[in-house]
Amino acid sequence: MRWFAIIIFVGACAQIANLRDDPRLVASAGEGGSGSATASSGGAGGEATTCDPSNVDACGEQNKCTIVDEDTGAFGCAPRGTQTAYEVCQDDGECVAGTYCGPNWGSCRPFCRLDEDCDGGLGRCEPALGPSASASWKVCIAMCDPVLGGRCGTGTACGQLEPNHQLLWECYASLGLADGQNCDGTFGACADGLTCHGGQCRPYCYLDAPSPPGCTCQNVLGQFSVFGGRSVGVCL
Repeated sequence: MRWFAIIIFVGACAQIANLRDDPRLVASAGEGGSGSATASSGGAGGEATTCDPSNVDACGEQNKCTIVDEDTGAFGCAPRGTQTAYEVCQDDGECVAGTYCGPNWGSCRPFCRLDEDCDGGLGRCEPALGPSASASWKVCIAMCDPVLGGRCGTGTACGQLEPNHQLLWECYASLGLADGQNCDGTFGACADGLTCHGGQCRPYCYLDAPSPPGCTCQNVLGQFSVFGGRSVGVCL
């Protein structure tokens, strides 16, 4: 009976050792991260593993290294798409390798570690999923110019990351409504360079610059509507 118990104990220890070494259960929190010992069940729908999101070939030609668990920030391999940085997206699988489409973002954001990784410092490197996520990799905020435009990609328009809270400007999914068209206040309704004010799409403008022809640049967005140290208004 004693030998039977010993055999069962040794077998159980072997199973635990195998589970500990199973790479499918190692969730990376970025390159060289310590990770979590649970497999992913959310995010991009892939399986948590150890991979480098900056390596476009890390997961082969059809997949990419991306966040696969939005709760922990774990990385893994999941399908890649064709939408490039700051282009419109509804799902992470639509974005190319090296970029990520988070919940309700509306655009593919490049992975980064430092501000310098974001187009040479033109953008800002910010946490991908907020301070509670453990991912060591972050994502680039476009820091698009709301007045001059030019940073956002197909299907997106420049808007404040968190209106009246942060001085960050990002590319969001846009309906592309033109200047003077009616809008219902939906965030992202107007085309790049425009915002919905008073039921119409109107151009952004800088308060320290001459007003565009036919309108006056007015300070209607509040003190936190600033880009590059310049206060942003609306041409009315």
